[in-house]
Amino acid sequence: MVLVGVLGAIFVNTLRCSGRLDLAGVPRQETVCSGVHWTTPEEAAATLLDGNRPLLLDAREPRHYEDAHIVGALSVPYREGDDIPSWVLERVGKARRVIVYCDASGNCARSTKLAEALYESGAPQGEVEVLQGGFPAWEAEHRPAELGRCKECP
Repeated sequence: MVLVGVLGAIFVNTLRCSGRLDLAGVPRQETVCSGVHWTTPEEAAATLLDGNRPLLLDAREPRHYEDAHIVGALSVPYREGDDIPSWVLERVGKARRVIVYCDASGNCARSTKLAEALYESGAPQGEVEVLQGGFPAWEAEHRPAELGRCKECP
């Protein structure tokens, strides 16, 4: 019985990018995948105020981005397996910090997968972070947001 439980846990862990079980479904401040880290809305907002503004990437569908997004975020709709546009990789290469988010609380697959893909494309470890709680958490804390199309996206 114990052996079955251990084998089951190993199997589940291989499915999770963090390599550990998280039965509560709450993201951790630790490394998530391939050097990608989590950041809280509070931490992300603090970086918007200092001189090292991060590159913000919104992984949601364009219609959700247009409805509301973090001020200055770029629209990069992402699905696992998509190629990352060269203009995004160019900007990531120049950024000191990248924060990716989507529209789901907890472990948002879109933003996590985009962050992983960025890291695999050469982004330095620790540079790419995923926003805990995504845009809903940002909005719930009444952080700066704006409407409309991406002005800096090709």
